[in-house]
Amino acid sequence: MSGIKIINELIGKNKSKKILNKVICHGMNDELWERVTSYWNANTLKGRSYKMAVGVNPFTAKFYIYKNRYKISVWDFSSASRFKSLRPKMYVGGVIALIFYDLQSPESARNLQQIIQEVKDSTTDLALLLICYSKELPDAITNEEKTLVGSLSPNDQHLRVALTDEREWFKIFVNIYFAIKERAKRVNKSLYEIDLYQNMVNKLEKHYYGIELFESLDASPTSLISKNDQFIFLTGAGISIEPPTSLDSAKQITNQLIHFFAPENEFDGIESLDTLRYEVVVSWVQEIFDPHLDVLNYFESVEKPNIYHYLLGYLIMHGHNVVTTNFDYLIENALINLLKDEECNQIMPIITKKDYKKYEHYYESLKSSENHSKLYPVFKLHGSKKNIITKEDTTETLVTTLEGLSKNQSETKAFDLVPYKKDAFAKVIDNRTLIVLGYSGTDEFDIGPMLHRLKGINRLIWIEHHEEMGIAIEIIKVNWIYLKDTRRIPTILKDFITNAKFDLYLLKGDTKVIIESLFREKVKKLKSENQSEISADINLDTDKDPGNRMEKRKEELSIWLKNNFHPNLIDKLRFAYSVHLELGNSEHLVEIAKRGINLAEKESNNEALSYFAVVLGDQSIQAGALQDAEKYYKMAILKSENHSRMWIIANLKIGNLMRIQLKYEESLDIYYELLKHVKNIDDLYLSSQILHQMGLINIKMQNLDKARECYERALEIEKDLGDIDGRTESLIYLGKIRVSMEILKEALQNAFFLHNNGHIAKCFFEFGEIIKQDSERRQKAIQCYKEALKYNQKTTNKELMGDILFQLASVSKKSRKYLESIKYFKDAEKVFELFDQKESIDLCHEKRIEIAEEIGSEHTIRNKQPDIALEYYQQAYDIYEEFNDIKNMALQLENIGKVYHKINDDEKAQEYFEKANKLDKDYTRYN
Repeated sequence: MSGIKIINELIGKNKSKKILNKVICHGMNDELWERVTSYWNANTLKGRSYKMAVGVNPFTAKFYIYKNRYKISVWDFSSASRFKSLRPKMYVGGVIALIFYDLQSPESARNLQQIIQEVKDSTTDLALLLICYSKELPDAITNEEKTLVGSLSPNDQHLRVALTDEREWFKIFVNIYFAIKERAKRVNKSLYEIDLYQNMVNKLEKHYYGIELFESLDASPTSLISKNDQFIFLTGAGISIEPPTSLDSAKQITNQLIHFFAPENEFDGIESLDTLRYEVVVSWVQEIFDPHLDVLNYFESVEKPNIYHYLLGYLIMHGHNVVTTNFDYLIENALINLLKDEECNQIMPIITKKDYKKYEHYYESLKSSENHSKLYPVFKLHGSKKNIITKEDTTETLVTTLEGLSKNQSETKAFDLVPYKKDAFAKVIDNRTLIVLGYSGTDEFDIGPMLHRLKGINRLIWIEHHEEMGIAIEIIKVNWIYLKDTRRIPTILKDFITNAKFDLYLLKGDTKVIIESLFREKVKKLKSENQSEISADINLDTDKDPGNRMEKRKEELSIWLKNNFHPNLIDKLRFAYSVHLELGNSEHLVEIAKRGINLAEKESNNEALSYFAVVLGDQSIQAGALQDAEKYYKMAILKSENHSRMWIIANLKIGNLMRIQLKYEESLDIYYELLKHVKNIDDLYLSSQILHQMGLINIKMQNLDKARECYERALEIEKDLGDIDGRTESLIYLGKIRVSMEILKEALQNAFFLHNNGHIAKCFFEFGEIIKQDSERRQKAIQCYKEALKYNQKTTNKELMGDILFQLASVSKKSRKYLESIKYFKDAEKVFELFDQKESIDLCHEKRIEIAEEIGSEHTIRNKQPDIALEYYQQAYDIYEEFNDIKNMALQLENIGKVYHKINDDEKAQEYFEKANKLDKDYTRYN
């Protein structure tokens, strides 16, 4: 969590408007107090400080937001020790208490606990920020200092600790002021609902030295659990890597799918493949090759459970619960091997909605002591191809594609567990210890929200696999989130740990060693009670040849794919196009499309020919070849069956082309006609795509109510379809129309999950569009536009590039960053030339001239900085030279001559006057 986010959280307790934001300070000496107030007066606030008779030194300043006056007050209590009876009253109105502690001062250490206790006794609604500093902060904090800070920090979720040196700590005050100011804005304006002050965050974090505020325990893992504990396990793909199961990781399987379904050698040596999500790739496989997701049948061929599966099965038999996101059947297989034949029908894979309801009834019967047969539930959180106990086909439950992740969500968020799963999970977790095993913690969708809502558990034990640690185990008790270096904590834990009402332990080491240590007695019993059935599969010894084992499994998957799928080259090219497009490899897209067209013509495959013609049309637009684009789209229409899906797509592209050419009415006519045809073929996905384009045109035409209606209709369709990509697009434009940062924040979260650089760029662009309305936050708007530019450069979207550059130029001009503005206008002009958008081209040209002449004139007339005047007049000359505008080129040379004359450089002045005169004569002669 960033420093500014923590401070915003801390000061967010006081919700009233126009408040006196009081900050309480302890532990400062007079010298430091004078330094901080001097720093404020010089850099940020104009205020005043004074001493009170009761020994308190306040500093007070006023500021205005939208003509409303606010005040901030900092009270230094360092001299108030003689007035203890009055102290509780002094805390009234306080928002945050800053307690300063010198690491090198024994006296400071003695006073710290007393001060913390006083603050907590005096008020229950005051957030604490402990500032630890020393005159010369060492690069590496000693263990003694860590221990000292840890021992002095109460177990209080409102306490945060920052470690700084004495030269830098007081700058924190400036950021607290900004945080209070921004929160006051959010009280009045909905557009400030979320924080996007990244520059402020960066500035703040430069002055925070990270101290890892967790406790490393010198203890055995067995000390974390007791004999009577009830466990619930959350398990991921990592538990199936251990032999004899030896399954590849999700990333390795993803890479194999890409290399198998793409043309041979297409992606050899491309390292960026590792950035592609498994769910995204499986979505493409399903769309192009495998509508029923038969690729997941591969997991049926992996039948041998390992020690983890057997231990989990054994624990299920003894009343503990297991929740898994895996698609394999290995926990069920382990139970089958452990149970007697007549007991196997009591294994209960919980997959379908009906299964979850059945389990709820079973759970209630356990509480009411009804007579019932014992069941052994296995919660399959992401579904399964089938129930191997009842033989029921459960393909519909799979959550392995983007559609599966976001389909049928009842809440606004795209990624979350469906309600009936959440309800069941809440019951099974109650009063138990949650152990996370074989799970990377990188899920940004349903598991994350589930963990955020954890209630009722005793503790959480997160096992993080580090094979290189040998027999060593590191045990960390996480007490609170610290401000700087969170690299030792799994990503998924960072956002919710501050709200946790339970102890959290992070165990690092070889998972085999950790499990054997945690469950030593249970593993012994498992081995002794089931020696004959499973002895070969539960050996915990180190794998003799892991490299050979993994290569063998990789070869097995390759053979299985070859035996079960026989993709043709045209479909492989379509798949490769999707991969390259996602990775932003624009240089490969045209080549693939041309190969596809040539092959489709040879095979007389008109549908494929139409597909690749549309692809070439899209790439022609990005290259600025609009006539070529129209030619390819018309080819696609000609080769498609009338009113077929491909015919509709090609006509939709014609409409998009007209929109780019600013022919809005013609585009709308095409879209309205296409909606009728889409209705006839009942294609909801195409309906949403057409509604997107209609919404975009209505935005351009300022028909915002119609645009909002289009995107809301599209969003409803996308929720039903589970189309997270389309849903994100709809959210972006709804956020734009409603001026809602909250909606855009959700869209950005989805975009990052998808690794969709185009959507990320649009989100940052729209953030900039909202933020630029506040003249005080133009610098933040510029940063958002620059982020948009960075991500858009990874795509082929030139149309958005022009808009980003134009807005960067406009806001830079208002921020008086004139040279940057001229550069951005020039770059935007080049993009608009691609699309032959004459009005935009002329506007950019005019703006560049306007800035150059205006600034040159300003610095000449006022005789400020002649070098600046010369620079901008030269800029104006260069711009006119681009268009061979001789008359105005001469005018700029004359202006340069005047500047030199003004600074008494008559020789230079004469040189430029002569050049101007020559151009004037040339102009007269030619005209």
